Amino acid sequence: MPAGVAAASVSRDAHADRAVRRAESALATGADVLSRQHEEDLRPLLSAASLTIGSRRSGVVSVPDEILSGWDEHLTATVIFQLGRYLLASASRPGGGPPANLQGIWNAELRPPWSSNYTININTDDELLGC
Repeated sequence: MPAGVAAASVSRDAHADRAVRRAESALATGADVLSRQHEEDLRPLLSAASLTIGSRRSGVVSVPDEILSGWDEHLTATVIFQLGRYLLASASRPGGGPPANLQGIWNAELRPPWSSNYTININTDDELLGC
């Protein structure tokens, strides 16, 4: 999409055509190459910070028994934090479209009532902003 063109001005067919081209390109590239490129792209971002809640454990973790069940709350919180970082970084890559926001796939409208705008908190003091 050219710079400065609003997403609402692009037809659904154009979006579908772009998605088909990207999917065909991904199939031609192959899963191994795409996975390696994805990891190389995100590793610098994700290695910049880490968080471990509770004591660090070694060994294999059972996702259903220890994380999804909430049995180990510290481990669950750590995994949720890391997953959130991964999803946000993955969804906000250069050239991949606008950064992640509140739009979400659950919204059926191309332009939602809240406009998916980035705004400052309404509680921000106008004097601090020089207004």
